[in-house]
Amino acid sequence: MVNEEMVKKAHADGVKIIPWTANTLADIQKLKALNVDGIISDYPDILVQAN
Repeated sequence: MVNEEMVKKAHADGVKIIPWTANTLADIQKLKALNVDGIISDYPDILVQAN
């Protein structure tokens, strides 16, 4: 649901994007590439792995 256009518009409007629940490495990496402001996950170990 989160895409580049949404993130850019939200940031232009001063809104932070913190999507949830990203639970796979692929989803987390995709969200990080979109420059979201935070990520909520049920698996913090995978989240840390994506750094």
